[in-house]
This record gives sequence, C-alpha cells and structure tokens, in this order.
Amino acid sequence: MPFGIEDPAVVGMTLLIIGILLIIAETATPGFFVGVIGTAFVAMGIIGIFFPFIADTPWSPVIVLVVTAGAMMGAVMFYRRLGRTQPTATTITESNVGKEGLVIEDIEPHSLHGKVKIQHQIWSATGDVHIPKGKMVKVVDWEGVHVIVEEVEKKEIIAETKGEEVKT
Repeated sequence: MPFGIEDPAVVGMTLLIIGILLIIAETATPGFFVGVIGTAFVAMGIIGIFFPFIADTPWSPVIVLVVTAGAMMGAVMFYRRLGRTQPTATTITESNVGKEGLVIEDIEPHSLHGKVKIQHQIWSATGDVHIPKGKMVKVVDWEGVHVIVEEVEKKEIIAETKGEEVKT
C-alpha cells in the first residue's frame, strides 16, 4: 500500500468524516465554500469504504480525479440552484422606471432619506428638488437600490398614509 497505509477503508472513513465536518462548517458559515471540497471528500470516502480494492489498481489516480471532479461539479450546480431565489435588486429597481408612486417621506435633493411607495413596495428615493410627503412622483432613473424621481404635474390624489388622509 502507498505511504504505509495498511487499510484503505480507514482512509475512506477518515475522508468521509472530514468531508462531513467540512459540509457542517459550510452550513454554519455559508459562503466559506468548504462544502464543495467536503462533498468531494465524502465521495472519495464512500469509494474508499465500499471499494477499497480500487486503491491497488493503476487506475486509482484517474478514478480519484473523475469522482472528485464530478462531486465538486455537482455540488457547485446544487449551490447555484439553491442561490437562485429572487432577482437582483438592480433588476427590480430598473423595472420601476416609468412607474408612478406616492411620496411617504419627504424627498430632499441628493439625499436618500426620502421614501416612495410604488406598487405596495417602499423604496429609498432622491430627486433634484424637494418633494413633500403626499405628492405623486414618477420614477425617471435608478442608482444602486434606490430610485430617482420627479414630481407628477397637477395630479389630484387622495391617499391614506399611516392613518392620515392626504389631498394634493
């Protein structure tokens, strides 16, 4: 046996345990990316436990390479699928261009303290001029995860904001 290892099943069990520990570490601190390596270790551990005779063949380096590469690619594909839960914020913000909304917190020029409500969602907003609470605005652009708005001309609305009736 190479490196003086007497029992390949012991190596397989060791790889399996290390792999499981790496996967547990990944669940404890997501984004650390040791789960992919842990998956490869688990795959090799299972091969070592159930097929220990493979270590004696001249094909063992090829088998190790194919199994670990396959396990790692499978883990990466799983993580990619797991991460696709919602579109990015920029895409959502971009889709708001042209929509109208209600100012729910005063908008100050070049400040992100203003808030607008656009289709049941509240967004941080800014503009070139002061726009008071209760005014209707139109989204003209976006930057990062906030919208850039301008006041809609002479449109009368009645809206309820936090229990108050506002008429403009």
